[in-house]
Amino acid sequence: MAKRSGCIEKEPATCAAGGPSVRGGRPGLSRAAITSAEEPEMDVVLENTLLDVRLPESLSRREPEILKLIVAGNTNKEIAHEVYRTERTVEYHRHRLMRKLGVRNAADLVKRAIILGIA
Repeated sequence: MAKRSGCIEKEPATCAAGGPSVRGGRPGLSRAAITSAEEPEMDVVLENTLLDVRLPESLSRREPEILKLIVAGNTNKEIAHEVYRTERTVEYHRHRLMRKLGVRNAADLVKRAIILGIA
């Protein structure tokens, strides 16, 4: 086998046609083949994420404020201090927000808030 300009080839036409490449870490796949293989998967993920978004039930006056502080990365204690409420009240608001937005954990709550443009 001859080695020319980063390609392993039996025939010169193979390298010019995007044949097996030494670079890129995956012999036998060109960069275009890898990119095109990933695109449909990403499209499906994005479409499912956007289609799965449902509008929240009406939020109370305090809940968007709490949600913005959650998205900012504040702890329940910090939020309680900020809004002059008890930590238990903040936990209650967080629980209601998660239920209204249909999520199971804080990370999903933040993602959903960003997708909906609430926070």
